[in-house]
Amino acid sequence: MTAQSRVTAWVCSTFGKEVAMNVPERALRIAEEAIELAQACGLEATVLHRLVDYVFSRPVGEAEQEVAGCMVTLYSVASALGVDADTAFETELARIQRPEIVERCQRRQAEKRAAMLGCAPNRMDAENGPECACGRPSACESGWCGTICGFSPM
Repeated sequence: MTAQSRVTAWVCSTFGKEVAMNVPERALRIAEEAIELAQACGLEATVLHRLVDYVFSRPVGEAEQEVAGCMVTLYSVASALGVDADTAFETELARIQRPEIVERCQRRQAEKRAAMLGCAPNRMDAENGPECACGRPSACESGWCGTICGFSPM
């Protein structure tokens, strides 16, 4: 099984297929992780704000090439930090599969959706995943609870 298919299986089993295939939400998660890595490397928020403005002032790239760019850059920063990226990946994948970590990830996912979407997590539905306080599954028609809560990722 490839690393990508192993991660996809984990995301689907932890959050549901709708969340796993929601491109805007997955893009926010990679941005969050990249920002956390930049923070861990000592970058200031002001630098990142300027970077966002710079990136969004340029033409939109092709998604496949940008995925590749993220991977190449991640490996290069890992090398600069003296981190074996493949070993770190295996360690993290094993860690996030522990039941208490899966539960924590599900809880944090609901909290992140609430913070970003302006709606509050209500409960976890065993079949549909996090449910918004508005009563709709967080992964409704738009992929996020936008119909009721007023957020549209598009």
